[in-house]
Amino acid sequence: MIRLLLSDDSPGVREVLRTYLRQFPEEFQVVGEAANGEEALRLAKELQPDVILLDIRMPIMDGIAATRELTLESNPGLVITYTGFPLPQLEAMAKKAGAVAHLSKPFDLAELRQLVLQVAGAVQQTA
Repeated sequence: MIRLLLSDDSPGVREVLRTYLRQFPEEFQVVGEAANGEEALRLAKELQPDVILLDIRMPIMDGIAATRELTLESNPGLVITYTGFPLPQLEAMAKKAGAVAHLSKPFDLAELRQLVLQVAGAVQQTA
């Protein structure tokens, strides 16, 4: 079971992600939701998710800064970033900050599911 933290400033986006991922209870457990990067950092420390889905553009602390901070933690979880602004430089910045993968919105939810399974599975195989 992959434990997920969802972080997006849009409650609607979080609801879509949560509703979709809960269709696969044998694969995923949504353990928390954050509305900004600062909240995501706090919840990641508290909940220790396996994967963090993190929007890049959020108030208070953006997803790139949050990713950078999360990668400094001893057990940050794997960060998959996404954005509605499909600029190559944003993806490069997210990966440089420590994201293991990046998606541009709108993305296919089945593609997101496969990506989460892939990155979490790769880590489980090396552990």
